Amino acid sequence: MDADVIIFDFDGTLADSAPVMADCANELAEKYHYPKTDDWRKNRNKSTKELLRESGISWYRLPFFMRDMKRMFRSKMTSVKPFEGIKEMLDALSRDKRLLVLTSNKFEVVTEFLKRNGLEYFDRMECNIPLFGKSKALERLLKSESLSADDVVYVGDEVRDIEACHEVAVPVVAVTWGMNTRQRLTELNPGWLADSPNELVGILQNNKSPNHSG
Repeated sequence: MDADVIIFDFDGTLADSAPVMADCANELAEKYHYPKTDDWRKNRNKSTKELLRESGISWYRLPFFMRDMKRMFRSKMTSVKPFEGIKEMLDALSRDKRLLVLTSNKFEVVTEFLKRNGLEYFDRMECNIPLFGKSKALERLLKSESLSADDVVYVGDEVRDIEACHEVAVPVVAVTWGMNTRQRLTELNPGWLADSPNELVGILQNNKSPNHSG
């Protein structure tokens, strides 16, 4: 892998935020008329689109739901921690790679989290991206940085991350410690799969071949 620029997703990739997000979703269940879940891990084989379809939230109400989720999530953000091994991973990668963040979460949430946890390794952060707007955001980012798809690799944990990267031909590493399971991620045919932050370092530094799975 020749990429010198690594673009990271935030939630489920750097921040172990799924349990808190599930709590927020449960608190909003009555307002948006969908059932609560007793264990978010039961939904790990489902994409975000599938979960939204099952919830019955209309596309018209989705922006309001996302606004409420982000507000509530920020109020609970201090309880969210990085996944184990993330700091060591970023420290290793930052020695010879440029690190960026591209996420649907809010800029203030991301910067506060990184500062609080000593993870200020990133020199650019693109935040508040629409839930299904990552492909266009990636295109804008590449253009503004005068980069080609071959210059970068994206790291994410969800089906929608892989789909967005495929749309714009950006290489993608899917990590299995976040929202979606290894099985579901594999179905989308990411370039690489990483089961731990340490394995991700190996993939990004040692030029392992596409579709490496451990």
